[in-house]
Amino acid sequence: MKQGSLFHRLTKSYVLFMLSSGAICLLFAFFMLRSSLINIEISLGWLLVFLLLIGMNVAIYSLWTAKRITRPLETIAKSLQGMAEGQYHQRLAIDAGYEFSIIQQHFNALVEKLQQAQEENARLENSKQQMLADLSHDLRTPITT
Repeated sequence: MKQGSLFHRLTKSYVLFMLSSGAICLLFAFFMLRSSLINIEISLGWLLVFLLLIGMNVAIYSLWTAKRITRPLETIAKSLQGMAEGQYHQRLAIDAGYEFSIIQQHFNALVEKLQQAQEENARLENSKQQMLADLSHDLRTPITT
């Protein structure tokens, strides 16, 4: 597993999520449960607080993880749109994990090749136009010998 890989970073954030969820559960067990040998009493107010804290923990983790994945994907989609419109001068620049850096390298190499092919195509078109102009001129002028 690569050090900067997305999988590695998401695994670390998942462990952090699980630790924070465990801490919330321990706090709930410590402060909100009143136990005796026979009965366990949980007040409704503390149960709602516990559920709210767990829900907030899940929501924050989900939003944070989604942003870490969707932000580079949005940048890639925007660059692909630009490439489809013929904007080959822009290169993809993503500050993300290993997987996205591999995509970035291959994307930029592809754009470079497309830009070179477009420039070569334009050069060949100009050469063709010049050759047709020269032939047209030669056919119009009489041969003098």
